[in-house]
Amino acid sequence: MRRTGVEPMVLEIDDLCDVLCIGKNTAYELLNSGEIDGFKVGSCWKIPRKAVEQYIERKCDEGKKKKEMCTYIKNENR
Repeated sequence: MRRTGVEPMVLEIDDLCDVLCIGKNTAYELLNSGEIDGFKVGSCWKIPRKAVEQYIERKCDEGKKKKEMCTYIKNENR
């Protein structure tokens, strides 16, 4: 990712890996499965920054829901 002081609107695969601290294989799996929206220009993936932000928000929400469900189940078993 180029450091210009302005966050780019579109990331490349290496940027996605850096942002999410994941490997390239995982990044390609997320893109190919549609979990993260992206598009190809030639053979290179381009990932809108907004798509990455939405993915992170979904994952955070899933984590909160799992935690809430675990708390509910623990309370029901008392």
